[in-house]
Amino acid sequence: MKRLKRIPFFATLTDEELASVFTKMQAQHYRAGELVFDKGAPGDALYLIEQGMVQVVSDTTAEAEVFAHLRDGDFFGEMALLSNRPRSAAVQAATDLDVLLLKKADFEDLLRQHPTLSLTLSRALSQRLIHADQKLVERHLRKMTLFADLS
Repeated sequence: MKRLKRIPFFATLTDEELASVFTKMQAQHYRAGELVFDKGAPGDALYLIEQGMVQVVSDTTAEAEVFAHLRDGDFFGEMALLSNRPRSAAVQAATDLDVLLLKKADFEDLLRQHPTLSLTLSRALSQRLIHADQKLVERHLRKMTLFADLS
């Protein structure tokens, strides 16, 4: 339950509120190499990594670009969940993986029960978008010969 505090939009909840969130989460196990979700899939859950590692990839082809590696305590899946849009990337278990997932309907119930989550959620989402934008710019600059060797 303490790992929920690491998720920015749950960080402001009391222990009692966190307990109610935790009771709505479901444990799921994936074997190494197994797909958690594919690009284009509906955003139906938020995932919290209990143990293991995932890689966030552009797609499921052999030539897929790896966007990130996430480990114990990290979370993913919130962008599609919040935007009601299909998943923008695929997520694959890089090792055996144990996650806790929070389904969309339960997440929406929590927002109704705890309206202050919306403000915290907006802040967390803004930070993720800023980070994603910076990574995108960096990836494109690295492709240019002039900037390829810069740190």
